[in-house]
Amino acid sequence: FPDLIRIDEQFKDVEIVPITDDPPCTLPEFVERFRAYLCVKQELYYEHRMLRSFLAGLATSRLIILEGLSGTGKSSLPRWFGEFVGSKTFFVPVQSTWRDRTDVLGFYNDFSYVFKETDFLKRMYQSSYTHNNFNLMVLDEMNLSRIEYYFADFLSILEYPPEDWRVPLMTALDPEKAPKNVKNGAALIPINTWFVGTANKDDSTFTITDKVYDRAVVLDFKDRNFPFETDVDPEPLTITPGQLMKLFQEAIKTEEFR
Repeated sequence: FPDLIRIDEQFKDVEIVPITDDPPCTLPEFVERFRAYLCVKQELYYEHRMLRSFLAGLATSRLIILEGLSGTGKSSLPRWFGEFVGSKTFFVPVQSTWRDRTDVLGFYNDFSYVFKETDFLKRMYQSSYTHNNFNLMVLDEMNLSRIEYYFADFLSILEYPPEDWRVPLMTALDPEKAPKNVKNGAALIPINTWFVGTANKDDSTFTITDKVYDRAVVLDFKDRNFPFETDVDPEPLTITPGQLMKLFQEAIKTEEFR
């Protein structure tokens, strides 16, 4: 794992201190600020309901599917969410040839004795060192191939408690040669990571199965949105995953919100 070990080296002297300050806003304020940011800074227009649903999706699942018509802002939403909160969203274009997890994570080459790491794996691994940043990993046009094939491990693992979020890479691995966050041949899925899939509905794509829908939050983009004006502060709002999770927990514990 040459690239993962290089990531270990890059962060070996970096002390990661989780930010535990109180959140800089409430959930309704967050939505208003994000909507204004999209409107003023990016000239993108979303209804309150869509942004609230996206935020609620982050609170309830680690897999969110954005499906619907082309040109309705499916890819733009996670991209600019990352910019708004001070992080950078990762995009990987799904290929129609993807058949199993090796297309997502890579594979071990028996001839070179090196695990061929994908950009997806490297980004997921590095996010275990950046707890104060959101790691949104977008599978763009995720239904160009069958999701239940190439993403099967993740669909199962994300139903476990967070401490068991480890995706297998190799069956046998010398612990002395393993990257720091690869245990028993399995890589950690960090707590600051969410997977977002964009899905079009046309003849070039596969139908998303009930197995996948059952494990995801699905937002349906049916309509194109129209411009509006706002007087809300449009500047980015730096917030950490821990602070946002704190807001989620407060909302969950509030009886009248249920």
